[in-house]
Amino acid sequence: HALAYLGTILLLAVFFAWSTMSWKWLLYPIGVLIAARQMRGLECLVHEASHYNWIRRPRSLNDFSSNLLAAVPMGMTVAGYRQQHFIHHNSYGSYKDPDYVRLTELNIYNLRIDNSIALIFGIVERFPKYWIGWMKAIGTNPSNFILWLVWHSTVLSGFILFQISIGDSAENAFRKVVILWGLFWFLPMVFVLPFIRFIGEISEHAYPPPDRSKDATLFNTTITNHGFLNKLLIHPTGDGYHLVHHLFPSIPGWRLRTMHNHMIELEPALMTQIIERRTLSLHKCSRA
Repeated sequence: HALAYLGTILLLAVFFAWSTMSWKWLLYPIGVLIAARQMRGLECLVHEASHYNWIRRPRSLNDFSSNLLAAVPMGMTVAGYRQQHFIHHNSYGSYKDPDYVRLTELNIYNLRIDNSIALIFGIVERFPKYWIGWMKAIGTNPSNFILWLVWHSTVLSGFILFQISIGDSAENAFRKVVILWGLFWFLPMVFVLPFIRFIGEISEHAYPPPDRSKDATLFNTTITNHGFLNKLLIHPTGDGYHLVHHLFPSIPGWRLRTMHNHMIELEPALMTQIIERRTLSLHKCSRA
C-alpha cells in the first residue's frame, strides 16, 4: 500500500516532467488532489502501524518499515503518533483525549456539515489553529523535521543523479527535480492534505458539546464512513468503519468492512445503533 501511494506521486511528477502536451497544466489541480489523497493514505497507514497492524512480530520491524515508507516522509514517527493516539483510545471522549480537546478548541459544534460551501469556509477559518493542533497531535519536534529532511534529501538526490546519468546537467537536474518535488509533494502536503484530513477527523466522531459529554458513548458518537467519497478520498485504507476500529483496533483497516458486516449478521439489532455517514449527512444505519 505504501509503495503504491508513493509510486503514484512519482508517476504524476514523471508525467508532468516528460509530457509535451501544452494543456497538461490544466490537469495540475487534479494531480495535486491525487497526490494529497495518496498522502492521506500514507497517514492512514501510520495510524495502522501505531496499532502494530503492519507486522505483528517483531514490533520493531513494524515501526521501522512504517517509519521508512510512510511516517517519516510525512514528517511523523510512528512512536510519536502512537503516544497521543493511544490516549485517544484509552480515554475516549474525556478531557484526557487529545482529539476531543483539539476539536473542542476548534469549536466544531458550530461547523456546518450539511452544506459543502459552509463546510469549506468553516475549515478555512479554522485552518491555522488546526495545523498547530495537528503538529502537536503527531508529536512534532526538531528530530521529526530532521528525519523528514534527510528522507526527502536522500530520495531527491537519487533522482538528481539519475537525471545526470541520462544526460542532464547538474544544474538542470537539480532545478527540475526540486521544482517537481515542490509541485507534487510540498504544495499538496501543506495546502491540500490538511483539508482532506480535517474532514476525515470531524467525520470520525460526533463529539457532544462539553455540557453533554457525560451522555457520550462509543456507539452514539463514533461514525461509520462508507460512502463512495469517503472510500475514494477521505478514508482510503478502509478505516472509515471507525466504530469497528475502536472496538477491535488490532484489525487492519482493509479488514474492518468484513468485521462490520459480521457484527451485523451476528446482531441485526445493531444496525439501528450505528451512526453512518455516506455523504456529509449523519443518520442511523439502514443497511450494512
